[in-house]
Amino acid sequence: MNLPKSAVAVLVLSSLAVHSDEVAVEGGWRGSLVTGAGTELAVDLVVRAIGGGHAAYLVQAPWPNVNGGRANAVTIEDRRVRLAFERLGAVVQGTVADGVLDARWTQPGTNVPLRLSRYARPLPTAAEAERLSGVWAGTVGFNGTEFEFALRFALNDLGEMTAVIEHRTYGAETEAASVDLSDGVRFYARPGFEVLGAVSGEAFIGELHTPMAVAPLTLAKEAAEP
Repeated sequence: MNLPKSAVAVLVLSSLAVHSDEVAVEGGWRGSLVTGAGTELAVDLVVRAIGGGHAAYLVQAPWPNVNGGRANAVTIEDRRVRLAFERLGAVVQGTVADGVLDARWTQPGTNVPLRLSRYARPLPTAAEAERLSGVWAGTVGFNGTEFEFALRFALNDLGEMTAVIEHRTYGAETEAASVDLSDGVRFYARPGFEVLGAVSGEAFIGELHTPMAVAPLTLAKEAAEP
């Protein structure tokens, strides 16, 4: 039996309609690809509905310099997906079926298969967002030296929690575009930083992992500016 055209779910970035196939693409996707050099790299992709279309970005542990890399162009149509990441010079193009995204990852000189499976990546609740949002500040110690340090959390336009590391001693900042709240608080940031922790009472308790050392974190929430 041929379905009428109106029954076919079509998702297009420029479309103003929301179709039933939307659930097949939105959410978290996780897998890996093998580079031409034989190195296996984890791929963590998030797709969210926004406005009349979609947005997508990468959340990469092994590639912290592109953590949160936002796709410059997203096209989703009849479960066919095309994502262009201008910063990487990369395109992900494939098809979603039965909870799996079968695609190709192409970059100059690279064209490799990419198979991603859906995983649960919930958005923070309003209570979680309110509790974590804001600035948590304190000191972090390395080799007996204390540095002024802070974490700044906020929601982005996808409803995902984002983070910024403030290196206050040096007057510098490092952005991490997505925070994983599935088990406490976890995010990656360049160059090779990882923050793990949770809000406990009136403090953020956790660890800062760097390529050279691991430092404990105990941060207090700063009062919001009036």
